[in-house]
Amino acid sequence: MRNGMVLAGLLLLAGCQPPPSTSPTKNGHSFWYEAGYSDASSGLIVKDNETLSEWFGNPDVDRHAYLDGYQAGQNVWCNTSNVEAWGRAGKPFPASCDGTNDAETLKKVWQHAADSLPLAVGSAR
Repeated sequence: MRNGMVLAGLLLLAGCQPPPSTSPTKNGHSFWYEAGYSDASSGLIVKDNETLSEWFGNPDVDRHAYLDGYQAGQNVWCNTSNVEAWGRAGKPFPASCDGTNDAETLKKVWQHAADSLPLAVGSAR
């Protein structure tokens, strides 16, 4: 019974955690800008507001800041050297680079790098 009370108290305290701050971070960008930048530079797709709210525990999503950060992440990350490295590592084409102006060129670079991987023993391509 005592352990149950302790567990209930811990769960109650964990549920009272405040949502992440949306104030500017140390480099002057908002939390949502940084979240968008991180998603793009990790090769992830754009998340919708419901998903962002659920993942970060904050219903006040700044969509504009998130998309600005996502675009900045795309601009920095979606280049031939990065997608080539992903292809050589056997990773799928990064979803964040699908919407860029040079997506077709990037896909060709990625595909060429992926095709240069040695075939695994017993695998069929």
